[in-house]
Amino acid sequence: MTKRVVITISKCVLGLSTLAMHILICHRLVGWKGTAVVVTVQIAIAAWMVYIKIRAPD
Repeated sequence: MTKRVVITISKCVLGLSTLAMHILICHRLVGWKGTAVVVTVQIAIAAWMVYIKIRAPD
């Protein structure tokens, strides 16, 4: 049980680190406005994919 919790927490920390690096790299490449556009588009695509997965027929 403890091992599973530690692995899950480690995956969450890795995901947050990856997200922070992605935002930092976008900021360096295209500035804050460009980063906001890129992140918004990516969130919209992810939300659409989740919606499609939920609404998909079994």
